[in-house]
Amino acid sequence: MNRLAASLILIGALILTASNAVVKLAGLGELSLLEVSFARFAISTLVYWPLFWREQRHIKTLINPLLALRGVIGFAAIVLNYYAAMTISLGNATLLNLTSPLFTFLLAPLLLGEHIEKKKFFWLFLAFAGVVLVSPFHLGAANWSGYASGLASGFCAASAYMTIRKLHEKESFIAISFSYSLIATTLCLFASAFGIFRLSALLDHWPILLVIGVLGTLYQGLYTLALRFETASRLAPLLYLSVIASFALGYFAFSETLTLSNAMGALIVMGSLIALMS
Repeated sequence: MNRLAASLILIGALILTASNAVVKLAGLGELSLLEVSFARFAISTLVYWPLFWREQRHIKTLINPLLALRGVIGFAAIVLNYYAAMTISLGNATLLNLTSPLFTFLLAPLLLGEHIEKKKFFWLFLAFAGVVLVSPFHLGAANWSGYASGLASGFCAASAYMTIRKLHEKESFIAISFSYSLIATTLCLFASAFGIFRLSALLDHWPILLVIGVLGTLYQGLYTLALRFETASRLAPLLYLSVIASFALGYFAFSETLTLSNAMGALIVMGSLIALMS
């Protein structure tokens, strides 16, 4: 495994944990999902704009259907993950978001024409069984929408990875990151006409929003850069450090409990996904 990529992912795993924790903290306050998401994307856009300009790239170079698709899917992945972090336990939200390798295996034959070995289907089935243990997917369950959003964020993250892998063939890391942030910020502004979005809230709570934006930008940058040196299948097991850290932080910082079925489900999901990628 590429050492630089591994180091980037391990650092990114801890940053992902911290980012989701701060998002959860913001959700416990007066900030809405849309306000938090806008801050995350807008700060990323401001960070990447001068770097994109330094590459002497013209804004017209961003007129690329695949870049646009990556921006829309990435927007959905972040917003769904943030909603999960705000409504369910920190550990479960992180775990469900990191089911992306599971969906990668399911989508690869359809979108990339890749072949899945028959023995892999056992691990796929086991991973889904673990998800069922973690997530009470019935309408009567408390916060069922948070669990559904967490799993959907994993699906969107897998789809975004496929576009990133393709984009790395021709586009730079800066161009991919900047276009994604710009498109996602624009989508947030559009959504502000339909959801809770208060400029006063952004001004009153700018410190925590700044932290969310910086942490989110760092994680996005580290993950995108790591994919330039190593495949996601080899890096994903290292990213599961974030799941362990999230359950620990949720217990100590937010008094979240960990049930036996939840712990078993988390271990089954992580173990199955690692076996799938081996």
